[in-house]
Amino acid sequence: MKTTIRHAAGVMLLALLTLSCSGKSGRGADTGNDADSAAMAQTAGDKAADDATAAAEVPADLKPYVQELETAVRTLVGTYPELDDDFFCISAAVEGKSHAEALQSVGYTLLDIDQNGTQELVIASNAKPSDYPSCKGNMIFLIYDLHDGKPRKIVSGHYRNAWFLSRPDRELLNIGSVSAACSIHALYDYINGELTCRDCWYSGLNEEGDHIFYHSYEATTDPAKGEQLSFTMDDFISHEDELAAETRRIKLTPFADLRPVTVRQEGTDMVFAVTAAVRDFTTVKLSNPHYADNGVTFDEKTLQAYGTLLPGKTVREKMPVNGDTPEYAVSFTDLLGRKVKMHISISGEDGSVELRQY
Repeated sequence: MKTTIRHAAGVMLLALLTLSCSGKSGRGADTGNDADSAAMAQTAGDKAADDATAAAEVPADLKPYVQELETAVRTLVGTYPELDDDFFCISAAVEGKSHAEALQSVGYTLLDIDQNGTQELVIASNAKPSDYPSCKGNMIFLIYDLHDGKPRKIVSGHYRNAWFLSRPDRELLNIGSVSAACSIHALYDYINGELTCRDCWYSGLNEEGDHIFYHSYEATTDPAKGEQLSFTMDDFISHEDELAAETRRIKLTPFADLRPVTVRQEGTDMVFAVTAAVRDFTTVKLSNPHYADNGVTFDEKTLQAYGTLLPGKTVREKMPVNGDTPEYAVSFTDLLGRKVKMHISISGEDGSVELRQY
């Protein structure tokens, strides 16, 4: 299968080598010496180059899926006001993880699964599926294709309804359970935008309460629609393991690349850094929080605009924490070209500072 995604980070790297960050000596960008401090003053030419690069930063194939990616990343960090049913699988998968762990454990990519020249968006786990140890591939949470130019959900999976990319190309493996008595594993063909079951193996109980097993050429758990097999439970599990061993690992971009800003507290100072370049990095003073059913908003006052912030550079500003109500924030433009706002909060678990999107 040919992977044709070209992530925006590759495009940004060449363009950003000519850009610099602006800041104040002593407060603002920490650069280590006066020459670096002078170099970080963003010129009008730098700003123009920055703006000119913006359109190129989002790959054309990703643009139709920007809203789906935004919903996924906000679901991962628990800041989406109302959880979309389609994304419950992601929320359940990262339950109990910190924001940083959640953003690293789930990723996305574009794949032309059915080889029709149009890329599908795949959102999947970066971790080996503990529920299915025989699987070599990573568990897929969501697959979207484009129908009349708009995203259309093809697959939504979770640990009891798990999906994996299999061999050969254009084939998906589904493993799950409907109940304690009924387990399934099935192979699907995905061709020309249509997902079609090719083979389905499933279990049931006879009148004596013993497991019996069936095969069908359609997606079903109805004994009347299948052929009874001479499987034992060991046979059924062994057959599932054989199919699981044929699943394929998908290389993903972690969602952490869309929220790459980190913060640490040093006295009354906040020190910001990034794991990937961001544009339009700005520090903000917050006041007058406005709470509503769909979240919280603030009155905002820009403290300092730094332009592009690169890995290896830090921004330091005095931001004393005086209570639980957020008083400071940062904003930046992410790899999808979306403006992101994150306020500084105090963790209820260990008292450390963290960034939360609002």
